[in-house]
Amino acid sequence: MDGESKKRSNTTKTNLRKEFRFPVQDRDDCWVIIENKKYPLSDLSYSGIGISVQSEVAFQIGESFGDVLTDCTLNVMECIISGMNCKIAHISPATNDLMVCGLSWLNPRPEMQQLLVSAIQRLKAEDFNENNSKNK
Repeated sequence: MDGESKKRSNTTKTNLRKEFRFPVQDRDDCWVIIENKKYPLSDLSYSGIGISVQSEVAFQIGESFGDVLTDCTLNVMECIISGMNCKIAHISPATNDLMVCGLSWLNPRPEMQQLLVSAIQRLKAEDFNENNSKNK
């Protein structure tokens, strides 16, 4: 492999997502509270969440890429995890009036991580059960 091909190959590897994001955008029981404001989740993973917000209110309180958001509360199917800290990984336009914000968890305590794992496992089990009943 020549130097340029190797460079492109290494760049490609760093841009790949490391884990699956579980889609939850149509669920009323998956949300996060940040700065006393409730946002519905669009997706969830072990390392973070995605939320969609109106463009004009997308973190008007001064946050920007890389900023840390403290004391967030995550709810996934009535499994509530309080005291989560996260950083803004990206803010991207989704449509004319919506922004997609990716948030990464910062050093969740082991008990928070275990609750997160349990919540995602419940979502996966529910999704699996729904798909199995549709196929019968």
